[in-house]
Amino acid sequence: MAIKIPIAVQTTAITTSCITENIIKYNWYKADFELMQTLLDSVDWLSLFCFNPSALCMWNALMSVLRDVIDVYVCAIDCTDH
Repeated sequence: MAIKIPIAVQTTAITTSCITENIIKYNWYKADFELMQTLLDSVDWLSLFCFNPSALCMWNALMSVLRDVIDVYVCAIDCTDH
């Protein structure tokens, strides 16, 4: 039995004329999931929770770890319109 927990995330409206960052599309078919799992298994999650006691700090730390893993093990394609 799975428990589903909805998460609300605050977002900011951005018009297309304000977007200056590159849009990255990830090719998940070419991702190395075994190495991603190995790297995630090596994270000291207890320390991550300990040094990030608030929900916001923990969320930012978790997202930082996940982004680093994705950047290393998932091929990215630059999708910026020229």
